[in-house]
Amino acid sequence: MKLLTRSLAEKGVVVMTETLSNLSGNGIFGNTDRLLEYFAENTESIQPDLLITLDVPVLSKRLKQWIRKYPPKAHWHFSNQEIIVDTYQCLTRQIKGDAVQIMTEVEKQLPRFSSGYVELWEEARNAAKIRHETFLDEVSWSDFMVFNQISKAMPDRMEVHLANSTPVRYAQLFEWNKHQTFYANRGTSGIDGCVSTAAGAAFAGSRPVTLIVGDLAFLYDSNGLWHKYLPDSFRVIVVNNGGGGIFRYIPGPSETDQLEPFFEARGNHQCRGIAETFGLQYYAAGNSLELEQILDHFWEVQGSPALLEIFTPGDTNGEILRDYFRYLRES
Repeated sequence: MKLLTRSLAEKGVVVMTETLSNLSGNGIFGNTDRLLEYFAENTESIQPDLLITLDVPVLSKRLKQWIRKYPPKAHWHFSNQEIIVDTYQCLTRQIKGDAVQIMTEVEKQLPRFSSGYVELWEEARNAAKIRHETFLDEVSWSDFMVFNQISKAMPDRMEVHLANSTPVRYAQLFEWNKHQTFYANRGTSGIDGCVSTAAGAAFAGSRPVTLIVGDLAFLYDSNGLWHKYLPDSFRVIVVNNGGGGIFRYIPGPSETDQLEPFFEARGNHQCRGIAETFGLQYYAAGNSLELEQILDHFWEVQGSPALLEIFTPGDTNGEILRDYFRYLRES
């Protein structure tokens, strides 16, 4: 798949990916939400002629909304399922079979496009990256800053497990080392089981594993650590913003007076006791400098797995993320 997507990109096809696709390279466009928000005032200019999708779920709500608003002339979907969901509401053809094999044969017959479409996306990517970095220069301590620091400090060849809700979404906004591999429990989009999945991968896999998880998801599945098979290289990073931070950002819950008691489920819970119970070294950070100092040695193997709890201001994280997207759109 990696060779195919790169070949298509070299022919002038815009290949859009998400962090969980584990695909990157020249001509391949990641950071989907960042790009689409930059185009927000002129998304009609990038309306595709043909959309090709594979039978995997897409995380980006912005991507879904953009294609629904500016549908392509044709949408081909590769799937061997008997029942499929028309996610973008413009499906014109279902193609059964081996998607990679079929698309490889198509790519061989494909001429190099010279419409300037890819160049338009490349210019936007460069401009959006500049705005992204400028915003980071001014942003205060927050979930957004935490993911920036983690993405820069993460060691090479790490297997990274992302919990649902905010971690998997924040991860889409940053550049990561191309040799890292990302996983998440997508599907029903709940917080169930992410600790157990990461612990199992750490035990059974060959790569060191880091789980990035919010406080509610971690507490919900913390008994996934209740066994004696955790390797010393296993790392857990808990972003503790005092509850379900995603609900301060998404429309609806953020605008109701029931936000804190029922959506966020605010609490003052901490993870030190859980780490000590299951034999994990415990670290805590409450600002950028503390986090930088801990991340500098956090992944060094020191005889036991480790947990880092990062405390962020839950009441401002949502507003900072909204400011970020406004900045991309309006600067």
